[in-house]
Amino acid sequence: MSSSKTKVVNSNNSAPEQASQIENLIVEGWKAIVIDAASDTALNGVIKEATDAGIVVVVFDALATAPSAYKVAYNYVSMGQQEADFVAKRLNGKGNVLEIRGVAGTSVDNDISNAFWVAQQILAGEKVPMTIELPLPVIEQSDFDAWLKVLPPGGVATPVYGQEWTAEVIDANAEHKPLPKSPRGAGVSAFS
Repeated sequence: MSSSKTKVVNSNNSAPEQASQIENLIVEGWKAIVIDAASDTALNGVIKEATDAGIVVVVFDALATAPSAYKVAYNYVSMGQQEADFVAKRLNGKGNVLEIRGVAGTSVDNDISNAFWVAQQILAGEKVPMTIELPLPVIEQSDFDAWLKVLPPGGVATPVYGQEWTAEVIDANAEHKPLPKSPRGAGVSAFS
């Protein structure tokens, strides 16, 4: 019977720290690395480095988008929709709901939050399609320059669009009209 070793490291949700830890695991020669990603994109380079070195990489819960990693996740969009349906029924289809976000920039937070905004439209009495297509975000140079001023080294920036634009996207989907363009001057959620 062969023995196996396990090592657990914690980055406290810091993508730069997590990338550094993964690089150390690569150098140490581990056969597999399992990651609860601090960012859906910031770890892609180091994940590719690991898989190029022949290491099996599995991401779970908050996923990284690196194509070479295996992904294990719960369907958080469905979960968010089920939670929203429950809240809408409890409020008899009317009322306001406070959204308390999860870890900013993670795939889990984004998926659940998208479902939340759909729920808000339902509670407002809007017709909402079962599937919503989002327009490709367009980041203006001026927005990008402003983000760089607040972004810590190695940090991650996620564009933040207001509820009004989100409602326009939902309405366009429901009415089968062209999707609105991403608004200029988008805010940013920046973290390291």
